[in-house]
Amino acid sequence: MAQACAANLRVSAACRCIAADPCGRPSSSAPPPTPSPVDRLPPTHHLPDSPRSTLVTRRTASKDAPDAARRGASASPIEPDTTLHVTTTALESASIDCHRALLDPARLHALVDRDLANDVANADLATHLDLQVNVLHQNLAHLRGVIESFYAGSGQSESDPLQTTLQHLLDAHPWTDCTLVLEDATGQVMADAAVHKFIVAARVPYFETLLYAGFAEAGRSTIKLPLDVFGSPTVFENVVSFIYLARLKHAPDSALQLFDLFRCANFLGLDSLEAHTIAEIRLLLHGFQCHCTHCCSTLPSALLFADRMSVTALYDALVDAVSAAPLVFWTSLEFATSPTKIRDDVLLAYVARAEHDGTTLLQGIQTLDEVLETLLGRARSAAYLSLGTAVARARDVLVKQLPPNVPAILATIDRPPAMDVNARFETLARYLVPQLTDRNAVPLALALFTFVETHRNDDPNAAYRPTATDLAATAVDFVVKRWLNLSFAPPRGVYPGSDAWRAFSRPRRARAA
Repeated sequence: MAQACAANLRVSAACRCIAADPCGRPSSSAPPPTPSPVDRLPPTHHLPDSPRSTLVTRRTASKDAPDAARRGASASPIEPDTTLHVTTTALESASIDCHRALLDPARLHALVDRDLANDVANADLATHLDLQVNVLHQNLAHLRGVIESFYAGSGQSESDPLQTTLQHLLDAHPWTDCTLVLEDATGQVMADAAVHKFIVAARVPYFETLLYAGFAEAGRSTIKLPLDVFGSPTVFENVVSFIYLARLKHAPDSALQLFDLFRCANFLGLDSLEAHTIAEIRLLLHGFQCHCTHCCSTLPSALLFADRMSVTALYDALVDAVSAAPLVFWTSLEFATSPTKIRDDVLLAYVARAEHDGTTLLQGIQTLDEVLETLLGRARSAAYLSLGTAVARARDVLVKQLPPNVPAILATIDRPPAMDVNARFETLARYLVPQLTDRNAVPLALALFTFVETHRNDDPNAAYRPTATDLAATAVDFVVKRWLNLSFAPPRGVYPGSDAWRAFSRPRRARAA
């Protein structure tokens, strides 16, 4: 742990380390200082623990500095403002760099020979603070560990020392060196926050580039943020709170607020806030499993948002949710007016789910028929007419898969509820009979004939019996009429000597003769 200390340890020859240049390559000349403690600043809950020794900017499109940011401008690491010059009782020396805003003198009091509290409190913010301390030789490693703990708290509870420190920095604003300002179109201040450059730069790639890649903002005490990105004081305050504490100051009460927050996180390159926002969207929409009025009205807009922002995981989850409830979502105007790509992806997901097996296949066709019947009543709208055409094409795709799936369909067609069995046979007859051909007539007729025979002793008053019998008779008549064109042989998996085949073939042969 000490070897990976978050603090910038410039130790004597016995503790040499290999440093990297600003591009991350080993230096062939004299080694530069190793990364500063801010390289391991974080994280609190949800915040990334990524190196900051190089400045890599993603999605930074500031109007003031778009070109350099998109090139991934590099600069030297974020510099600490305090150095502890340590001398041990074994006369070993070490220099530990840190930031006074995170330094907790009370936790160092038992390890060093002087009280650092007054030195830190009275230090000039504009100058680098150098402190000479002496420690027992056996306590040097422990001192490094304590310095590291200032930057790498667990972040799992509000009592965590780092979390407590960051909360104090955010509320009391000690040692701040920058003010973030959000102005409206008239130049009036909508919101502002005093922050620490090294913290916002360590957490947010956008600020890292803005402050340490040679832009004018690096030398300013006030930074104006783009209104079209942050949008409102609520978004601004939530972003600042999340940078420090990994939680939102204001709980979002609508999907639109979360969409705005995600756009801002995307602009800043703050992946952890993006992930947090997606989790909040899922929570707000009841895990995408609910069909309440709120979810039905919001899911289509969330799907459109995920598509425009290219949030693949969210988009896929929403496509699955919308495709799973056609009668709920597809008949809404929001879905009917969705872009063609979104509509096609939803229909494709539905078809993929419906063609899984015979049971879902027939049910999928029935559901699409119900959707089309609803859309037919709204055909005066061009959006509904276009959607109806797309749904009809999806149904036709499923219909073409009926013949090879008839045995599987018949195996479960009489499942509960019993009142739906007749409707299932009517749907099967409507779409199967037109697809009878010389190639598939024999296996289909055999399957239907066998079903009727095996259910002969069922309730004679069952509503489905006439429909099932007529469908089987139609298939058998087709075989008889096309006798000379057919290869009248048992289908694969049916033995010629089986009772089913003999019961089916003998009357057919006699009738054909």
